[in-house]
Amino acid sequence: MKWSAVAGALLLLTSLTATAAEIPPWCRYTVLDVPKGAPRFEDHMVAKVRIAHPAEVDVRPKDARLFRTQLREAVKGGTNFAGHYTIASWGCGTGCLSWAVIDQTTGKVTFPAGMGSFSNYRVDFDRDDAVERFAKARHATYVFGVLMFRAESDLLITMGAPDEGDSRDGVAYYRWTGTRFDRIAFYPAAKICPKPKD
Repeated sequence: MKWSAVAGALLLLTSLTATAAEIPPWCRYTVLDVPKGAPRFEDHMVAKVRIAHPAEVDVRPKDARLFRTQLREAVKGGTNFAGHYTIASWGCGTGCLSWAVIDQTTGKVTFPAGMGSFSNYRVDFDRDDAVERFAKARHATYVFGVLMFRAESDLLITMGAPDEGDSRDGVAYYRWTGTRFDRIAFYPAAKICPKPKD
């Protein structure tokens, strides 16, 4: 292996370790810790489409085939995101959630790049009831301490570390384009964790 490759790998490892070290070990947070001015569902409204007969879920891609039961069951629940989409989710181990977006009109399944799973080990479940009330007041669905979304909005709120990446642990706001999620705001865990009470 060339020295430049070794040096690059060490630099990457050092930067990732430094980022993880910045998050205090006591850090627990929720969407309630985000400062005022964060994106709102109301600012990203779309028309909800009533679909009497959703398209059959396209399970030809490998990932969709692996999770076909969860995807097909989710579609039966109807549209729950961005007008004519369904967000399907399932556990991927302790403190982990995997998910996908299904287009009810075409059956196409999208597994979001770089955030196909979320670990929620820093999400503060002691305040879960308050987060549930926050979601309910906004007519939003709240899933496993990780995802928050609304049928009439293309805004998605995530809490946790996407694909277990500590450098991306926090509360993020994404806008769905119909093919991908564009991040529009991010509040890192290290900056929003409330100080522990003595």
